[in-house]
Amino acid sequence: MVNELYYTYRQLHRLLPKFIRVSRKAADVGGLLLDQDEEVQALAVRLREVGADHGVSPKPCVCPEANRLLAEVNMAGYAFASRRASASDLLPPIQALHSFLIRMWNALLDTLRKDGHKPTEKEERFFDEAAIMQRGEARLHRALTALYGELQR
Repeated sequence: MVNELYYTYRQLHRLLPKFIRVSRKAADVGGLLLDQDEEVQALAVRLREVGADHGVSPKPCVCPEANRLLAEVNMAGYAFASRRASASDLLPPIQALHSFLIRMWNALLDTLRKDGHKPTEKEERFFDEAAIMQRGEARLHRALTALYGELQR
């Protein structure tokens, strides 16, 4: 799961700058995407560091669900960039991707807290770090949801 999380964050970090440049005219969207990109990059870096500290450094992987969601974000971004879609059309695919990431964090946390397994101190620290990163991911999702709600008014 660390591989899939890291892969998805890295790919999203590659996509967001393209949309930030285009969204400068929609200041609220551009500002949010800039914040999202900075947080996505910080989460990827932190995940790599924490994983390495605990012997689970991210490795290249293929994640079909992440690829599908990233492709949807990319298509929505190009439609937004070409003015065929509004900012409110761009946000739902990004929200869906963040929902996927939250599910992945949940799965990782569940794996770290196996039933009947007494975690080692190292596993406990990894769990704590992962929980902090999951909360960061949840903040990203809430910010997108709030902006999407504002755009729908």
